[in-house]
Amino acid sequence: MEIASLEPIPPTSSIEVKEPAKELKLEKVSFSCGKDDNIPTTFGKIEGKEELPMILWSSDFFTEAGYDPQTRCQQVSARLETYKKNDELSYLTTGEINGQSVVCVTSKEQGNCGEGISVHDGLLFTLKPNENPQERLEQLFAVLQSKEQSQQKSLKE
Repeated sequence: MEIASLEPIPPTSSIEVKEPAKELKLEKVSFSCGKDDNIPTTFGKIEGKEELPMILWSSDFFTEAGYDPQTRCQQVSARLETYKKNDELSYLTTGEINGQSVVCVTSKEQGNCGEGISVHDGLLFTLKPNENPQERLEQLFAVLQSKEQSQQKSLKE
């Protein structure tokens, strides 16, 4: 009879525990880019209800890279709409794409960015270097989930 070795993990090893993705339960919602107080804004419209501001794109941080607030609004709103139409807007998570922290979509609870997603590598939007990815994920999740009851303030990005 063999006895399994219970060797301790060397202290130089690191085990990364990934936070589970956040499961979205969005019913009959569509996304678009518009203006709210002249600020580019991603709106969500739930069937039979008014259009509500979800993400206010006021930061100029990415402008030098070619992504001013209006461009980010249009691209992220289009991605949200595409993921929803493709039935791929089920889970939100964070990760890295091209060395930058991002909020993205995945197809399963323990999935990585873009896993099982057909377009855009699952990218939703890129975070500024000083932003806490998990905190931004929680904020976006709260906005998307609560807009059906319109209780949560819009996310400012």
